[in-house]
Amino acid sequence: MRAAAAARGSARGPPAGGVMVTLTGSNLLNVSTVWFDTTNAASFTVVSATQITAIAPPGTGSSPIHGDHPGGASNPVAFS
Repeated sequence: MRAAAAARGSARGPPAGGVMVTLTGSNLLNVSTVWFDTTNAASFTVVSATQITAIAPPGTGSSPIHGDHPGGASNPVAFS
């Protein structure tokens, strides 16, 4: 089953990155990578099957976010 996600937190990050974003949804427990467009999150923590916190990397002030999961990538969510 694919992961499904929605973002909460800052609507836009600074060019330097460092903004924490909370992804909520379903089937997030086995997410192995969080992407801000084509750049890996600076770091991320799988809090539970329904929540991930991720730190935006530099240069991603406005980009879609998604997570990779064994069942496929989650839907992209706006970070703009």
